[in-house]
Amino acid sequence: MPTTNSTERNIHKMTRRDFNTLPHRASWDMETIYDSILLFPTKRKHDSGYACMRIVGVVDGQAVEIAAEGPDDICWHLPPKKHEYIPNIRNDCILKNGALQFHGYGKFKVGSCLSSIDVTFLPSKE
Repeated sequence: MPTTNSTERNIHKMTRRDFNTLPHRASWDMETIYDSILLFPTKRKHDSGYACMRIVGVVDGQAVEIAAEGPDDICWHLPPKKHEYIPNIRNDCILKNGALQFHGYGKFKVGSCLSSIDVTFLPSKE
C-alpha cells in the first residue's frame, strides 16, 4: 500500500489496488493543478449509462491524490492554436496498472467534479 514514502507512489510501480488507497482531493468543488493525470474506469455505471471514471493527479511522477471519482465524461479545455498545431498533449498506457496517462509540455488543471469534469491544459511558456 502506498504511504507518504514517495517511492511507494511511483505511478509505474503502483497496482490498481494501490491507487484505491490514495487520499481524495480535499473538496469536489475546487481546482487543482497537476503535472499529469491518470484515468481509470471505476467499473461503476453512471446514471447516463456510461462508465464512471477515476482521475488521479500526478506530480513529479508520484501519485498525489484521487482528484475525481464518478464523472462519466471529461470536457477538455485547450488553449487556442498559435500555429497549425495543437498543444503538445500526449497519452500513453502504463503497463503495470493499465492507467491511461495524459501528459505533455505543460500542466493539467482539474476542475470541479460533477457529472462531467473540466480539465484545462496549461501549456508551458514557449
